[in-house]
Amino acid sequence: MAGKIARSVAAVLTVAVLASGASITGVLLEAQPALAASTQPEIDAAIAQILRETNAERAKAGLNPLVLTPKINAVAQSWSEQMAAKKSMTHNPGYSSGIPQPWLRAGENVGHGYTTSTIVGAWMASEGHRNNILGDFTHIGLGYWVDATGRAWFTQNFAKYVIPDPTMINDPVTTVGKVDFTSTWPLKWWEPKYDYYVELHSPDGSLLQTQTVTQPTVSFTGLAGDTTYTVEITARAVDPPGQTYLSPVKSYSITTLKDWPDITPPAVTFRDADGTEDDTFTIPAVVGVDYLVNGTITPPGTYPGKDSVTATVKAQPGYVLTQDADTTWSATFKVTPYTAIPAAVTF
Repeated sequence: MAGKIARSVAAVLTVAVLASGASITGVLLEAQPALAASTQPEIDAAIAQILRETNAERAKAGLNPLVLTPKINAVAQSWSEQMAAKKSMTHNPGYSSGIPQPWLRAGENVGHGYTTSTIVGAWMASEGHRNNILGDFTHIGLGYWVDATGRAWFTQNFAKYVIPDPTMINDPVTTVGKVDFTSTWPLKWWEPKYDYYVELHSPDGSLLQTQTVTQPTVSFTGLAGDTTYTVEITARAVDPPGQTYLSPVKSYSITTLKDWPDITPPAVTFRDADGTEDDTFTIPAVVGVDYLVNGTITPPGTYPGKDSVTATVKAQPGYVLTQDADTTWSATFKVTPYTAIPAAVTF
């Protein structure tokens, strides 16, 4: 009994362009009789063996293993069944459009009359088919069907996709309040977009809340003050054929602020008299805040005023400024001397 194989490959310059594969018929090869596969488990076993042997050949060449994908499997399986029904080995003229878009490259091998133990070896013995098996692809779909005479029909469909890389590259940046916090984490971005699964754990490790977000930011509210929580983030991405990729879990701790009353800081005051000797500014004494003068923390007190002075205030750890409180004050001291108008001398 003679077996036949054929090979086709389609490639495009951009992922937006569709292309049909040109059929290239391979040489005739001797094949062993095939056994009928009448159950899904037998089909699954055949596909598993072909995948294993295909990836073994790629491993010998130092190449990445191909990912078996149900959506591409469906294209390949349908074509094997159609070839068996028609008893004609041809290439699928629509395989490149049946494979989920957008792909970068797509290819196809077909064959019949071989067994699951000999088909990969037959393809590898043919240069064109070997080029597909060892080609620049990332995913594969496999089809296997046995006709009424016991002859097996095989299809391999190949595709190359941009593999999502959901690896986090920076630690989250967190803004913490007394009963809430917001975290934002910069990541690598590829197509397709990620979503993020976030867990919030209590100090004893219990799961308190979960969120799934589509942007790299999350907020939690209703928390206890002065309490340490653990946050765990997993980035998830799905490629066009439906393969899911998960990042390593990113875990970090946050501690909410102490439940102190909000502080409304008193203003820094300025005295700008004519002349310079009496020019001053005064930093008030307030528990829970630091005043900074021109960027330097300055203790409470009255200081000589000169040139331009900008004072700001910030809460110390465990304290919170009242929302919308004034936090910046500034003044430029005049240097114009006091103008004295002498009284007339009288006689």
